[in-house]
Amino acid sequence: NLNMKKSAVALGIIAVLGGAWTSATWYSGKTAEQQFHAKINQINEKLDRFFSTPNVKSTGTVKIDNVKFQRGFFSSDISYELVFSSKESENINTLPFNGKLYHGPLPINQLSQFNFTPVMFSTETEVTKTEQNKEWFGKNGKSPLYSNFSMSYNKQVSGNLNSEVNTHIDGGDIDWKFTANYDIDENGFGKVDIFSPYAKLVFPKVEQTIQNEKKNDLQNGIFEFTDSQTSLNWDRASAELDKIIIGNYSTKLANMRFSAKDNDKDILLEMKDIQSDINGKIKDNFVDYDFTYKLGGIRFVSDSQENFSVNDSIFNIQFNHLAAKPLNIILTEAAKAAESGKQQDTPSEEVFQAFIELSQKQPQVKIAPFKLSNKGGKLSTDLDIEFAPGDLQAKIQSGKVLEMFKQFALNINLDNPAILDFITQAKRLETDTMPKGSDKEAEKVLSEFLALAKSSPLFVVDDKSIKLNAKLENNKINLNGNMLSWEEFVMMLAMVPNSIPDETLEESETPEIPETK
Repeated sequence: NLNMKKSAVALGIIAVLGGAWTSATWYSGKTAEQQFHAKINQINEKLDRFFSTPNVKSTGTVKIDNVKFQRGFFSSDISYELVFSSKESENINTLPFNGKLYHGPLPINQLSQFNFTPVMFSTETEVTKTEQNKEWFGKNGKSPLYSNFSMSYNKQVSGNLNSEVNTHIDGGDIDWKFTANYDIDENGFGKVDIFSPYAKLVFPKVEQTIQNEKKNDLQNGIFEFTDSQTSLNWDRASAELDKIIIGNYSTKLANMRFSAKDNDKDILLEMKDIQSDINGKIKDNFVDYDFTYKLGGIRFVSDSQENFSVNDSIFNIQFNHLAAKPLNIILTEAAKAAESGKQQDTPSEEVFQAFIELSQKQPQVKIAPFKLSNKGGKLSTDLDIEFAPGDLQAKIQSGKVLEMFKQFALNINLDNPAILDFITQAKRLETDTMPKGSDKEAEKVLSEFLALAKSSPLFVVDDKSIKLNAKLENNKINLNGNMLSWEEFVMMLAMVPNSIPDETLEESETPEIPETK
């Protein structure tokens, strides 16, 4: 009897829990429908606000339309369309989606994967196949885009996008694969990771005729890249400092390649090991931003001749110790101006005072370094400027300019062979060939450039390089080993020749970018 009573109690508990889960699922279905429509409306409002911003130059708009929700007990059928409208014509294109929305708090699709995290709802959707988009489904009929996401009770959205396309459309080939995972709040802040192992686009071939032949048209274009990774983890600094964004952004690309035929010449552009990083952090009401760009190499080949190449490059710039409150004022006014499309000739008094306060809190600008290298050598520079506390305007007016800075350092190092290599490449790009005697012409330009640098008191020139080293020491400027006061430094700048040889001053015409067929 005791065992029977225990079994009855256990069955009763299971029945109560099962009933509670069923009731919660039924109720959550009603709530999920409301929240699903609310989320769609929120996205549409943000899209409309974005495309209505005067500074956004767009020929069309995007919105979510034709939303349908057929509620069931444990799940509901959903469908919607992404509608692309043109501002220049009456053309409207749609991309339809369909799928399931599973009701919380424990959606069935999550339970099947042993995920017991309570959520408001979870969705699984894919592109709907139509007569207009059927070519995107490829030979195996696989949907080109899948989307899964769930919304928690605090309105946090997490999910993923998956796309794998291998098809032939309008005479061209498309072959790509990518995955995006995200975990963001209702304002879009949070974490996003995107990975694409490969992508390849083969542009349609165009038969040249007298009617469509144009001198600068590219033909038989192929664009491809491998191992692309993007990571974003960002947030507002705080509710009060809502315009200051902190976090990190990183993107990497192993290889990028574009090849085509230009006026019967085969051209090739290759880039490798591309990486960019942005980091922002706040501590003790001061903000630091760090921007870095790296390139492992780039080369441009035309008609089997390498016209341009860079072995590697790096650029890093930092903005440190920025006072958060005045910075937020400046960014707030900048955002208002961008939304309204109105530009003020002079900043408002509030913004002007914010700039004054920002300058008095020892902000620092640092370039460490900027470097380019080629077959000849490298060109590099670094800069470090940190302002001293106090009234900068008063120091300028009193002639105590150097007291504005807590530290100042500028270093430039240009290898002569690297300069010669870039001059040679510039000459080659101008003519698209390497005419006889062009090496001597490039050497002549380099000689004139070195002679100009020697005549300037700012540089130290020898057979190997051009250098400039300037550093603030004991309220004087140490310029290449010479200690100068501010007045002496200004006089030296006035002595710098204001002209350079015609060969280096003369600007070449901006090349016309060929159209891709």
